[in-house]
Parts: sequence; structure tokens; C-alpha cells
Amino acid sequence: MCRCVVLQLLYRGSLDDLRQRTLQVTVWSYDSFKENEFLGAVHVALSSVDWTRQDNTAWYRLQTLHVIPSM
Repeated sequence: MCRCVVLQLLYRGSLDDLRQRTLQVTVWSYDSFKENEFLGAVHVALSSVDWTRQDNTAWYRLQTLHVIPSM
């Protein structure tokens, strides 16, 4: 059974600032009886998102986790 979570974000700031950021999403398999399992991660450059569209649905291939250095 797949329980999917839809992610909706609220960001307070300028659109220009948002376009300079990267969203990191990690995906985990939750298990009540053992340790949660890391399935993969996605980094989405927010400059690649069309912010004029109402629906920005997209599929991304999970990858290994790469830490993005903070500024």
C-alpha cells in the first residue's frame, strides 16, 4: 500500500529570492516495527519552476542524498 503525501509550500519573500533557492526533498519508508528506510532524495532548482502555472505537478527520479552547503 502506498500512502503518498502531497507537498504544498508557503514561502514569504520575493519571487526573485525564491528562484535562487533549491528545494531538497527526502523520501522515507515508514515502518512501525523497524527503522525507517531512506529511499532517496530530490533537489529541485526553483529557478526551473514555471511560477505562472497553477499546477506545477512533476515527477522526479530519486537519487542519493547530496548535502547542499548552507550560505
